[in-house]
Amino acid sequence: MTLLQVASIGSYPRTGDEKDHQRYPRALGHFERKEISAHALRDVEQSIVQEVIREQVDRGADEVTDGLVTWSDPISRFCRNLSGVKSGGLARYFDNNFYCRVPILPA
Repeated sequence: MTLLQVASIGSYPRTGDEKDHQRYPRALGHFERKEISAHALRDVEQSIVQEVIREQVDRGADEVTDGLVTWSDPISRFCRNLSGVKSGGLARYFDNNFYCRVPILPA
């Protein structure tokens, strides 16, 4: 018998049609408007990550990830801790309806 390893490659969707699936975008909006603290936003992020991991484990995934649900895009997360690199404006990513922050490298 051949075994098939199961894993999530890429990221989980951040939103869905149900109200509970809108928690992260709502919390992020509240944080950006300074209506909640960074700690409160982190609590929401941790709760969602726990759910994503639990869902993968419950379904028997061999490789489990956080689903990148708290990442704004696949580029800025890596660039934000690089010395001298700043976050720039938004740019369309691969000519679709997804945007990422353009890193500004030191001169």
